[in-house]
Amino acid sequence: MARLFVVLVLLAVGVGALGYHQGWFKLSTTNTSTGANVNITVDKEKLEEDKERAKEKLQGLADQIKGRGEGRVDKVRKEAPAKERAGTQD
Repeated sequence: MARLFVVLVLLAVGVGALGYHQGWFKLSTTNTSTGANVNITVDKEKLEEDKERAKEKLQGLADQIKGRGEGRVDKVRKEAPAKERAGTQD
């Protein structure tokens, strides 16, 4: 259970660091006489833009993978009958 908690904390820290680096989150502080206030601002538009870009990129990669796979399937289908004929002649 402790390992799961550690993994979840590390995952949250990683997502937070990535979000800060990408500009999804912004931190600001203000000092007062009694302490400091920390504000977190979420840029929802930037987050949505990056999400859509990631979807498009993943779709393009999926299409490339499908295209490669179809080419290989066709190649195997063309070669299979020749191999089967060669195997039956032995």
